[in-house]
Amino acid sequence: MDFFQQKKTSALRPYPSLEMYKNGTIQSESTSGLDMDESYQEDKPTISTPKFRDAKEGTFTHMLTGNLHPEPKPYYDGVERRIPFSKLQGEHELYLGKSNDDLVCVTNFRLFILRHDAFLNLPLTMIESMDKQENNQMLFTTKDGRSTFYKFSDNETLLRWYERIVQGITGVFTDSKGQKPEERAPLFAYYFWSGWQDTCLKEKLESPTEPVSPPFKCVGNEAKKWLEDDIIRQGITTGSIGWRVSNVNKNYGVCDSYPELIVVPRPISNDVIKEAAGFRSFRRFPAVSWRHPENGSVLCRSAQPHVGFFNWRNLSDEKIMCAISLCTLNDRRQIAENTGREESPLAEGSNTAAPRLCVVDCRSYTAAIGNKVKGGGTEYTEYYDCDIEYLNLPNIHIIRKSFYSLTTLLHSLDTSSWLSSLDSTKWLSHLSCLLKAAVSVTHLIHVKQRPVLVHCSDGWDRTSQIVALSELLLDPYYRTIPGFRVVVEREFLSFGHKFADRNGNIPLTTFPPDEGERCPIFLQFLDCVHQMIKQFPIAFEFNTSFLIKLAQHTFSSLFGTFLFNCDRERHDNFTHTQTFSVWSLLDTNKQEFFNSFYKSEYQEVLFPACHVSKMSLFSELYTAPLFTTFNKKPCGISPDFIRDIIPFSLPISQLNIEMTVFATNRKPEGNSPPPLPEKVNSIEADGLPPIRDELQECINNLSKQLGRGGAAHSAPTFNGHTPYGHDVTQVPNVTGVVGEERGWQVVRKSDSDFTLWVPDHAATHCSKCQASFWLASRKHHCRKCGRVFCGKCSNFYIPVPDENLHESVRVCANCFDRLDGHMNFKSPDIP
Repeated sequence: MDFFQQKKTSALRPYPSLEMYKNGTIQSESTSGLDMDESYQEDKPTISTPKFRDAKEGTFTHMLTGNLHPEPKPYYDGVERRIPFSKLQGEHELYLGKSNDDLVCVTNFRLFILRHDAFLNLPLTMIESMDKQENNQMLFTTKDGRSTFYKFSDNETLLRWYERIVQGITGVFTDSKGQKPEERAPLFAYYFWSGWQDTCLKEKLESPTEPVSPPFKCVGNEAKKWLEDDIIRQGITTGSIGWRVSNVNKNYGVCDSYPELIVVPRPISNDVIKEAAGFRSFRRFPAVSWRHPENGSVLCRSAQPHVGFFNWRNLSDEKIMCAISLCTLNDRRQIAENTGREESPLAEGSNTAAPRLCVVDCRSYTAAIGNKVKGGGTEYTEYYDCDIEYLNLPNIHIIRKSFYSLTTLLHSLDTSSWLSSLDSTKWLSHLSCLLKAAVSVTHLIHVKQRPVLVHCSDGWDRTSQIVALSELLLDPYYRTIPGFRVVVEREFLSFGHKFADRNGNIPLTTFPPDEGERCPIFLQFLDCVHQMIKQFPIAFEFNTSFLIKLAQHTFSSLFGTFLFNCDRERHDNFTHTQTFSVWSLLDTNKQEFFNSFYKSEYQEVLFPACHVSKMSLFSELYTAPLFTTFNKKPCGISPDFIRDIIPFSLPISQLNIEMTVFATNRKPEGNSPPPLPEKVNSIEADGLPPIRDELQECINNLSKQLGRGGAAHSAPTFNGHTPYGHDVTQVPNVTGVVGEERGWQVVRKSDSDFTLWVPDHAATHCSKCQASFWLASRKHHCRKCGRVFCGKCSNFYIPVPDENLHESVRVCANCFDRLDGHMNFKSPDIP
């Protein structure tokens, strides 16, 4: 049984506050009722419960973290009992020893290795693998793509520390009888929160006039309020004739992986939604994610329909799909009436008929048809009044294999064929395909003004990526720090991206774990956002350090934001109230993550270049060293300097960080090795080393020299130019695309076109020569344009990289000429 389900009424119960003790809700130990006593009788710790006395309020008992989950006795391997860093709240050491002349420490949160010139500070849940190498070396690989070698003194020491680190990762320790307990401690996010509650309660007792508060906050009900406010910002209110906010999924009664509040077409009743939910995979029915404020087109998401091999149909599901188009037309007319302007002539069906819905299937046509055998499939066009486009995006197994190839390349010592090896991993090609898919959806909604429904097989991996990226391209609000938080909360957290399964943020019983459903989906999304920032640096309020910090805490298990698979599981395990939120870390330290090039007046729709040649490796993340080198500063550091480098602008006592300088750089006596530092102070309040963005630091220093005072809040201009081209005010407001002569990469029409797959049964004649198909004349799909040709008109073979087809496949004559003539290097044409 899952640990959190076993301890739901004990260790993870709502935390008692000081007021609860004072007002008599919780009494002293001798008079407490059944709720307090019997909850802890089974696993009563051997350590006596600490008691605190308040002179005014009397005596009471407080259950500390160590009482709920007693700490295992630490093992000190021939060293004095101290650790070279300040522990986080709730953190306790498990093993402390030496290898060579280095100090090695394993806690319930991190692996720490201290050398005389550098240190390794790595959260345990970030470790992807530990491979034993020759010459007593161990290769540490992290889930965010980084890796490093560490050499132990001998093979026995290597095996001993390997076993200790595995015990720290799994939390399963062998007792004196050689047996392993069934129950396991929770993830460190709960320890971290409980430790801060202990500290705050102690400080309230010792100094009630100056209570201490944690540097982080729980998300509580704030996430729901963020999403509700964004729905109102989009214009979906009670006065909207097109859309409404439904509580049909209250208490997750219809779909347990969907949010409780969902935007649906106004004419559709809750009963129709309940009937349609059973026709979609995991009951993930069509729901609205975003609405265009000017033309009313919506971006929807769902899972695949249960069409099956016999093309089953569901009238309720068809009603929802049809209502999306009708409500888009009604909403468009309401916008035109409210703004007093005529509808755009580009809008398909404006003033006459409803715009035709476009279903964007992230899978390939072959995969979609193959799922019919399993009971899934894709929309049958004879039943749905819509167009279907297939993106041919790879599944999680291909992405996982590509990322593993990338991490293997990054720690490889052979750099003779680096570029060709990087291309063979296909990582940049997959990023290119994702961006191209998002640009295509953006083009459909913004230019063609059509409603779009995106889905893959289950609707929580590729669907979340495409919908989130499209929203970043369409809406400038989502390119701000609070707006990006809304995108992640809605498209990945509320709509049920499986973080626990994809990232492995679950209590493990064995190490290394089974691959199963592991895949860096969210990390790939952050990499795509990094590609956008590189192409449009003035359009994003946050910098790459923001993405790096978010990627690290996706795997660190320090915050409860990315734990479990859906909102329902997070509520059942009290992450909203008993773990801290990563957004409080990012919001509190906005200055560190602010992009100095950002221009708030840049409100254009983005169309980034999608060719693989425009993709770049996220080297700031993937190639960042795991060992942090000590800063070679003199030891005489002033208090002002310490105050400047303290994060979060909080008192030092609240951060639980002891700011001590390194040991004096004295010369070693004789042939003895250099001494180890007494204390490592290059660790921030989140337990990780700071992230340095040297480019942003240079810009801020330059701004100070120019008399701006403090960090810059806009890109410095010199004669009307930004560092990457002309001022944005000089850019013509046509489609939001900046021309290449102005410093940006122009968008080609080929990057925003879909592959239109014509169903076999709908093709009776060749698309080129118009010859009829019969038994002796086979049908052939062009893998580039998707049309059906006869064998004479499609007898050409060539790779199609833009469709993720790197082997030679059959194409038509026209597509062969364009591909063979290097279509992507011709003069561009803006759509």
